[in-house]
Amino acid sequence: MQATALAFYAERTKHTISLSMIPAFCWQGENTSKPLPRYRVKLAPKLAALFHGQHYTYIHWAQRRQLPEGLATWLHGYLASHKQPHPLPLE
Repeated sequence: MQATALAFYAERTKHTISLSMIPAFCWQGENTSKPLPRYRVKLAPKLAALFHGQHYTYIHWAQRRQLPEGLATWLHGYLASHKQPHPLPLE
């Protein structure tokens, strides 16, 4: 994710962009070279702007981990990502 670029078009912004998702990543202390208790990751500002406000989906992971894989996890993701889900046909 750091060494490669991602190109995408966002309907909301009407722009096509290509960028490195992670321009900086740190796993060691700057002065000590000891491993950090938590990694530091810098996201590309333009990538972060795409998820600003309510343009993301929050998944309740503890709840999702208790579900069996398949239809249950798909429904969980679908319902989490739609403010007002519309009816879907069974087939």
